[in-house]
Amino acid sequence: MGMSKVDDGEIKPDADLRDRLDLMETKLRKMRDTRGSLNDGAHRFADQRNAIQQRYKEHRTALDEKLEERKAIRELIRQHKERRNSIQEQMKDLFGRQKTNRSNEKGARSAAGEYNKLKAEIAALEVRMETSGNISLEKEKGFLKDIKNMHRRIEELEPEVQQFEMVKVDLSDMDAAIATLKAEADLSHQAMLEQVKLADAMSEEMDEMFSERDFLKAEGDRLHTAFVEEKEKANEVHAKIVELMSQVTEIRKELDVQREERKSWMTDHNAAVAAEMLTGNQDDSVAESLVENFLAQGELSMGGTLSGDSTGRAGRRKKNKRGTSFSANRSGPAKK
Repeated sequence: MGMSKVDDGEIKPDADLRDRLDLMETKLRKMRDTRGSLNDGAHRFADQRNAIQQRYKEHRTALDEKLEERKAIRELIRQHKERRNSIQEQMKDLFGRQKTNRSNEKGARSAAGEYNKLKAEIAALEVRMETSGNISLEKEKGFLKDIKNMHRRIEELEPEVQQFEMVKVDLSDMDAAIATLKAEADLSHQAMLEQVKLADAMSEEMDEMFSERDFLKAEGDRLHTAFVEEKEKANEVHAKIVELMSQVTEIRKELDVQREERKSWMTDHNAAVAAEMLTGNQDDSVAESLVENFLAQGELSMGGTLSGDSTGRAGRRKKNKRGTSFSANRSGPAKK
């Protein structure tokens, strides 16, 4: 603004303060623009971050579903593998039974082999009892006792063999039983390989999904860091604005004080000038002041006696054109 003038043309003494105020207000506008720009940038980063984080959540959901699918495939692989191994163990038992004497293989027989053998023996005894008509009562009782003991042993073996899916074969025909077990083992092995292929194909897809997940996570972190940095910069500028605003407020208060002082001074000055311009007929106090001044100078006495009249008489009388004389006092014109 520079220096300005009051109504009577005098220059204001606060020009420096107003110049400082102008500079500070200009700086404030620029700082507010900077703060607004930083806040806008922070909001853009926040919007981008939120969008990336939403994509990350959706991607994580899809990834978790794929992980569950792969877990199920691996469980199938494990089941097929265990079934194949169980069947192969049965085959080993049957091969061993073909090569060795049954009386010598009893102690070395696996749980699966013993389980199947007992089942076959029970079935054979039941068939013999039903079809043979020359079995004595005593021998039949022995068969029933043997069947009962074998059922008890089967019950003991069941917890051990139930963890695998057993293949029921007819042990009366070893070659057919071995062929059946081999076919079942091959089927389980083939099913396992198919699941392995699915797991391998899924691994490539999941590697891409893991890479995408890592990228989204890193991008979200980067945008969040950028948001925080922009927000911190905006907060720093805001703190400076607050500090500068306090200084602007102080200057404005000082200008207001000076303005009030000038106003008060001009009011007093104008009142004094107006008082000096008053005449005696406008103000009794002015008239009394003039009288006192004349008396002090000896030019006027309260009784109408002039200072140069030594006789103390009423003073010389002067006649006007009409013959009326006036005295020196303020009592009015004197009559002849």
